[in-house]
Amino acid sequence: GYCGGGVLAPFSVNGRGTLMVNDVVGFTGFQIADLTTGHVIASVPITGRSASPGHGIAFTPDERQVWVNDGGSPYVHVFDMTAMPPRQSALVRVTNSSPHWVTFDIGGRFAYVSGRKGAGEPTDVIDVRTYQRVGDLSASEDLLEVDIDATGVVAVGNQFGVGRQTSP
Repeated sequence: GYCGGGVLAPFSVNGRGTLMVNDVVGFTGFQIADLTTGHVIASVPITGRSASPGHGIAFTPDERQVWVNDGGSPYVHVFDMTAMPPRQSALVRVTNSSPHWVTFDIGGRFAYVSGRKGAGEPTDVIDVRTYQRVGDLSASEDLLEVDIDATGVVAVGNQFGVGRQTSP
């Protein structure tokens, strides 16, 4: 079975179910595991403004990036997953002093970054292309996108920022 360093915290998987990224308690960064072998293939540190390990990690739906919440400052660290090991490519400022959760809409246009659970902090809406805050929602990490057309439900997301690529 898979065993990351320390205790596993939030995680995300790619659309094929072959790769996992996860926060690890006691490590300021994240680890990548190959789910077909059960081995950690990289430990990726956060550089820059991080004060403590985060609680929130997500693939963009196209799996080209992983966003990792900072555990102690108002930032989300963006990593380019097209390189191995991934490299930190952006730093997104959010309004919450300690972002707690991150997820994306199904199409990957917006990131939703919530504050600490139960703190009543708004969920920031971030444009994924520009990394700019474009709005906010009421406090919640429990977001669920349901797309409906004239015939009924056509797509359903979930609160987890999972990859959505199902072919290599």
